[in-house]
Amino acid sequence: MGPIVTILGLAIPGLFGGALIIEYVFNYAGLGLQTYSAALNTDVPVVLGITILVAIFTLIGNLAADVALGLIDPRIRIEGSAR
Repeated sequence: MGPIVTILGLAIPGLFGGALIIEYVFNYAGLGLQTYSAALNTDVPVVLGITILVAIFTLIGNLAADVALGLIDPRIRIEGSAR
């Protein structure tokens, strides 16, 4: 169960990368198409803003995966806690 939780937490950046390709190919209005259009138009503030947003979502996903892994697997404990 542990590796599944870890892989799900690490899959979040791949979802955003896949969204960019899928939204471009099928012309869906979303974050991926917005990123692509901003990159083509050299709209640096928009590209940086979306990059920061994706980075924040990635950090939150990794934190959620680590917390969930700590709750699922009793062998994982925070250093310095009572044993």
